[in-house]
Amino acid sequence: LRHHRWWTPPVPEAGHDGDLGRWARSVHGALQVAVRQRLDADVPVAALLSGGLDSSGVAAIATRRGGVPLTTFSASVDHPGFDEAPAAREVATHLGSHHIEVPVPIGSMGALLQEVGRHMDEPLADSSLLPTWALMRAVKDAGFRCVLSGDGADESFGGYPTHLAHRLAGGLSPLRGLVARAAARLPTSSAGVSRDYMARRFALGLGLPLPRRHQVWMGAWTDTELQGASDAVWQRVDEHGAASAQTSVASQAMYLDQRLYLTGGVLVKVDRASMAHGVEVRSPFLDHRMVELAAQIGDGFKIRGRQDKRVLRDALAQELPAAVCARPKKGFGGPVGPWLRGDGKSVLNGLEDVIPELIDPATVRRVRDEHLDGTADHRRRLWTLVMLRAWRESRWGV
Repeated sequence: LRHHRWWTPPVPEAGHDGDLGRWARSVHGALQVAVRQRLDADVPVAALLSGGLDSSGVAAIATRRGGVPLTTFSASVDHPGFDEAPAAREVATHLGSHHIEVPVPIGSMGALLQEVGRHMDEPLADSSLLPTWALMRAVKDAGFRCVLSGDGADESFGGYPTHLAHRLAGGLSPLRGLVARAAARLPTSSAGVSRDYMARRFALGLGLPLPRRHQVWMGAWTDTELQGASDAVWQRVDEHGAASAQTSVASQAMYLDQRLYLTGGVLVKVDRASMAHGVEVRSPFLDHRMVELAAQIGDGFKIRGRQDKRVLRDALAQELPAAVCARPKKGFGGPVGPWLRGDGKSVLNGLEDVIPELIDPATVRRVRDEHLDGTADHRRRLWTLVMLRAWRESRWGV
């Protein structure tokens, strides 16, 4: 691999489960090439490290291939369910990297919101934009201008809980009402992407066609809450759904993630946060050869039962401790839910007037009140309005 810059990994013939090992070797080889190419720079290259499988695998290969100790960065959020620092610290110790933890206290959310708002040329409601912003500022302050990331693996190798949830949805659709009532009885938690939150979103999507169900799970407001905008809301989703309709359930979900969530959310967030600080982010999993290889791998090698990213976990087993390879997906986000219920609740004032032509002000007031009294977790709905207003009040807004 060291001498073949444009090496193409061997592709095993489609076959039985015994091919998992051969696919994993192909994935490992392709990832080595992609990482090595992204280490080729005129400046030192660091890595973002969450402690999850994807960023840990990239950092591990970069450590072996780079020839010098790697510098890694992770965010430390002081609220249960959001902090990735302990897992990142464990991997950094294993790799022997020079590890920098970037504190993102919940009390900094207001200042970060104001800072991001001054640079936001379009509205973006991903709450992880705030800790990502703090992370990129720390990368810049440490003197780095280029970092590696693990972005793009989940969308190609089946890493999101929604990929598993679609397999349950078909059989449970007739029981939508029962599922919704059961989910509503779960105690509300403000810790990360909690089980009660996922259960309630799961119930909202039951009974819908797969593309629309997927968007309901990934989105904030539902089409029924966006008065008079149903056709506009679904047009793009339905177009992508039609383009992938002849593929499997898991492949449809990954296709939608690649076309909508990755390109319209994850990469936009990283691009805005990094470019505002003069930092280039390089993602080996977005190498076109990695994406093309992943597209050739059957769903069963990616998802089986409750296990996701099977082939990628197998591919990285030689790079990482077993506990890291078995670690479940942990979403990266800012603790905006508890912040909006606490020190940041003042930013909820007047939200009903942000887009009254699309969302009934009475609905916004109900959602705000339920969030403040803790009877429901509406962080995602409320955050979309907070960020839309922040954008409108900036020099970019209309």
